[in-house]
Amino acid sequence: MDRFTRITYKGKIQYMWDKKGKYIREDNKFVILEDGDVEIKKELAKILKANPYIKNRIKGIKDLNKKLYYAKVWWITESNDLTVLKNHKRRKFRGGFHLDHIFCIICGYKNNIPPEAIGHIDNLRFIPSKLNMRKRDLITEETQKIINKIIVKLNIKQ
Repeated sequence: MDRFTRITYKGKIQYMWDKKGKYIREDNKFVILEDGDVEIKKELAKILKANPYIKNRIKGIKDLNKKLYYAKVWWITESNDLTVLKNHKRRKFRGGFHLDHIFCIICGYKNNIPPEAIGHIDNLRFIPSKLNMRKRDLITEETQKIINKIIVKLNIKQ
């Protein structure tokens, strides 16, 4: 991660590379890097380096904490053996079957459910893409039971 220092040169504000600088370039703009953001960005960079395909799935998320959460969930999700799931051979982005998180990722983020539970194999299934798009972030009693069962199984304290 490149860091920069803000300087004034000939009456204009410019940014000069500095390994201890407090500015970073994000979307071709210079923004102040907050102390908490440094650790999040390091962890995110580590995950994306190991799993570059996740980058496209999270590129539209602006909030760093949310971006890190999604990256962790997708990392855990894709590390499962998805071939044990029904319809795994029919997986396609358009017109086929989507990998569905029964208890959706955004609901997990909003309810502070650990990424390990959301990405767990018991929370995954392949469903038709149209059904997955319609489902969105709906939480039912069934989905709540599934996530509670996973939390107990993983011995996660909330």
